[in-house]
Amino acid sequence: MPDINNMEYAATITQEEDTERKKKLHKASEQVLCVPSRMIDKYDDFELLVNYESKFMMRGSADGEFKGAETNKRWKQVIPYFVLVKNGMILTYKKNKSSSETRLHDKFSIGIGGHVNDGDGTGMSAVRTAAIRECKEEIGVIPKLSSNKDDYVVIDIKGGAADYHIGYCQIITEWQPEGIKLSEEVDKISWKTIAELEKLDLEEWSLFVLELLKKDFIFESEVR
Repeated sequence: MPDINNMEYAATITQEEDTERKKKLHKASEQVLCVPSRMIDKYDDFELLVNYESKFMMRGSADGEFKGAETNKRWKQVIPYFVLVKNGMILTYKKNKSSSETRLHDKFSIGIGGHVNDGDGTGMSAVRTAAIRECKEEIGVIPKLSSNKDDYVVIDIKGGAADYHIGYCQIITEWQPEGIKLSEEVDKISWKTIAELEKLDLEEWSLFVLELLKKDFIFESEVR
């Protein structure tokens, strides 16, 4: 005679797996802003690239189960990426296991950001809207953007997830409100110096930006 308890357990596992697959399918079906990889080097101005060459595509899944931009090297998904700096310290955090970005699990990051969705608008206007939206969703604040339209860094590196994403990075020194409220995907934040960050296991974009900060960014503590 079948073990009823085991049958109930198996049914529960199946339901949980089905729920997770539905979540994965929902995420994969998102329309995300992308630019053609072959055109990136042909534009000196990232904003012109996005305004004239970008389009929304199905995101897909990184494991290839659902086809889309996540596994299509002909396109790169545009990701706004904010780095918050205050009193010579840089906001640092880990994304926990509830985050869909498995490549970030157990790694430290200094960037707040995410995909640009079709509900954010079009072109660079959509990128800026998504940047503010992601910052508000992740840490509960609205950043003050620079009035200088060229005050950004393009993160375009090779290997792993970087082959499918291109970053639009801005350093943020002011935001409202002052208090930071974390989403369920973000573990406790901390504020760290560059020297402290160099000892951590950082994700690849954070490593890239950290090197630029060391060379080009003047911290408040350095001019006191």
